[in-house]
Amino acid sequence: MRTRLLAVALLLGCRAASAAAQDGTEGAAKPLHVFQGQLSDKDVPDRMVKKSPHKVHEVRLQAGKSHALELHSKAFEAYLRLEDGQGKPLAHHDGGGKDAQLLFAPKESGTYRLIATAYPKDSRAGRTR
Repeated sequence: MRTRLLAVALLLGCRAASAAAQDGTEGAAKPLHVFQGQLSDKDVPDRMVKKSPHKVHEVRLQAGKSHALELHSKAFEAYLRLEDGQGKPLAHHDGGGKDAQLLFAPKESGTYRLIATAYPKDSRAGRTR
């Protein structure tokens, strides 16, 4: 069976959107977490986007703070999902292209799951944006 590489590079960042305002610096906030990796056909298929492999990254988020969650790809249509620690979906964004972003302010501090995946190439034809 031929392995199909879906992504050459995957960057998943989580940063506090209000960090620059809190410390008095201008410009973009520095990332709290940065994950880099690849998706391939050897990765486990996503439970919601059935035909696509996925990666799960756990992050600790603080209650009441806005967090900007971003997924960037050079090779596929990005799909980013946020789940609570038990796997319950809380938010998602497909970006409609190579980037996907979420802005999330949790009500409770805790460990959250960021799921990085992609829409399968053959599913784009039937989608509307």
